[in-house]
Amino acid sequence: MSKTKSKFQFYSDPGHGWLRVPYSELERLNIADKITHYSYTKGDNVFLEEDCDMSTFMKAKAALNEKVDIQPINSNRQSRIRGYAKYRGDRMVTRVNMMTGNEFQERADTPYYCSPSSETYWSS
Repeated sequence: MSKTKSKFQFYSDPGHGWLRVPYSELERLNIADKITHYSYTKGDNVFLEEDCDMSTFMKAKAALNEKVDIQPINSNRQSRIRGYAKYRGDRMVTRVNMMTGNEFQERADTPYYCSPSSETYWSS
């Protein structure tokens, strides 16, 4: 039997809050397609918005009798999470642009020849 994740960080700013959950956990719970575009994604994590998507997650965990230990992280400033990519149901990864050296987000299933992180993308 595989061990399930039970500790999750809840980030909040003065206006909203998000629960950080690995994308793989959403897939395991079979709810990745039930998460709305009000949540955000960065790398392998999804930041579930507190009003709807967090509830979807909590219900899925409860249905399996799985514990959820929420660790709050509060800020009195606007959260950087608001600047992350909107969740679209696609697993996003962080890559480095080969020409500029800047990090960027793209779908994990982006073909290498379509990614600015590959030499092929930049060759003519």
